[in-house]
Amino acid sequence: MTGPPRSRARSSGQDNAGEPLSRPSLARSGSTGAQFAPPLPASSLPRVFAAIFATAADAMLVVDTSGRIMMANAQCAQMFGYALEALTGMSVDQLVPSRLRTAHRQHRRSFGSHAEPRPMGVN
Repeated sequence: MTGPPRSRARSSGQDNAGEPLSRPSLARSGSTGAQFAPPLPASSLPRVFAAIFATAADAMLVVDTSGRIMMANAQCAQMFGYALEALTGMSVDQLVPSRLRTAHRQHRRSFGSHAEPRPMGVN
């Protein structure tokens, strides 16, 4: 039984030709312990990054030093109720409740000069 023909429509997990994006193997267990897949060629990294960013389960933003949103994924657009295209170029401060915007601007500026991982939404 063959089933219905598959659509060639592009999804976030497909390239422009509708082909599935390759998913690199991260590790496999062997008798000598974890063995990692060979490194990806540098030329494929933008494509891999784009696939990871687009298909991540969590909302993600890339913001420049002035607070402008450079990239957002679909989960972020859904979470904030915006069209994906509308987020690009918007100030990230617009996504923060008005009563917290001043403090957020200060946190953002401080992070820019002293970048280190920290949870968002926590003082």
